[in-house]
Amino acid sequence: MDVEVPAPEGNREIDQLHVPVGQAIKMTMTSEDVIHSFYVPAFRMKQDVLPGRYTTTWFKADKPGTYHLFCAEYCAPSIRG
Repeated sequence: MDVEVPAPEGNREIDQLHVPVGQAIKMTMTSEDVIHSFYVPAFRMKQDVLPGRYTTTWFKADKPGTYHLFCAEYCAPSIRG
């Protein structure tokens, strides 16, 4: 699963997600190929991401750190986080 995030200044982040601490973050996601399940265990957040549809989820990082992102669906061996 690739994560691509548009940044406010127009740049994109690939496979990383940088968010401010203590602020509610709304993510709107879609998939280009198969069903993915965006999963961040540290935030207890998991959201299915479907081709051709938009799904939304909210979360908040309570402290600075490095948190792992995973795809919790079996999409393909090369995609699994």
